[in-house]
Amino acid sequence: MDLGQNLNVVRDLYESHITVDSTGQQYMVRFKEVCSQINVKPILIILPAGQHPSQLMTAKFHRGEYGEVVEEVYNIGKALSREGFKVTRHKLEAMVRENSHIPLTDEQAKKDFPGNTYFEFHIKVTDPDTKLEEICNKNGVHLSRNIASKAGDKIQKFITARYPGVGRVSAEEKFDQVVGILKEKKYALSHLIKEFTILDDNKEIDAGWAEPLISSCYGNCGLTCPVVQKI
Repeated sequence: MDLGQNLNVVRDLYESHITVDSTGQQYMVRFKEVCSQINVKPILIILPAGQHPSQLMTAKFHRGEYGEVVEEVYNIGKALSREGFKVTRHKLEAMVRENSHIPLTDEQAKKDFPGNTYFEFHIKVTDPDTKLEEICNKNGVHLSRNIASKAGDKIQKFITARYPGVGRVSAEEKFDQVVGILKEKKYALSHLIKEFTILDDNKEIDAGWAEPLISSCYGNCGLTCPVVQKI
């Protein structure tokens, strides 16, 4: 199936991330300035392991037809290139609740969305205890943290899961089991986000970090969790 033809019908909601090669604080200051000029949010992710443990990227929401949105994403990449940045990855996520072209079944996912596509679910946990890491390990999901994310004096962490090669029904069933366990344990949960990564032209950038976890998650646990920082 022609992916562009299939998605070029309804105006849906997407989020894009464009990663650039980065070195040094001065480089990041310049990146922040350029992001402001082109109306995107700058984000720095620090991973505990992998070939590219420091990932500098943009974040932006898009609403429109698939083909138009893809063009917007690559135009942002071109704008960054013109400013001297080396673009290393374009990633586009379809927001599950506001996008009509999400594969529902495993069969549809394998037939219509082959390649580097996968579901990615996130949920925030406020004031987690030390047992949360063990629960995540047992259920194939992982913790991440935003060092700027707090609710008053309480720490907030994100639980993240990645599900490739399946439809929405299977992915949600798996994640619902995890959420059910967390509710039983009386964790304070909020900000559930469900995304379907529909375009990822350099998933290899996560080599050495995401590969061992690719069947179930996008992240790492405990002391080795990634740090997501707005810059």
